[in-house]
Amino acid sequence: MFRRMAISAVVALVVAGGVIAYVWWQDARFTECQRRATTLGAVSLLMEQPNGVQPDTPYSGCDVDRLVAYAGRQYQGEASEQAIVSFYQQIAERDAWLVTPSGAGVAKLCARKDVGSGTVYMNLSFPLPGTFDLHIADSPDSGAHC
Repeated sequence: MFRRMAISAVVALVVAGGVIAYVWWQDARFTECQRRATTLGAVSLLMEQPNGVQPDTPYSGCDVDRLVAYAGRQYQGEASEQAIVSFYQQIAERDAWLVTPSGAGVAKLCARKDVGSGTVYMNLSFPLPGTFDLHIADSPDSGAHC
């Protein structure tokens, strides 16, 4: 009887320890993801906009399912889609982003850049007439899919 109770207690302690270690590990990963999101929110590309548009409140965060950090901003205004794409293509190239084909996704402009922590990806999309979204993430499949 005593032996069964001892074994049960040891198993319970091992399971509890494993759960605590897993929760701590996940929390550390999420904290790191949030740090990366804050860094992405400070990317200079998000601080510039073409004439004729007004920025909305910037956003940043961490996709908790995949631990993908992201940041971005939506803008509204009367500038043409072509003028906006051209503006951000010039800014991206100036800041050493590698502009890539936008492919079949909804993004009109895509780029990537190697930074100290890895590669980050930018996409520019137009979700509504008169509105565009500039999105940066540390995963190529985040946002408007290039």
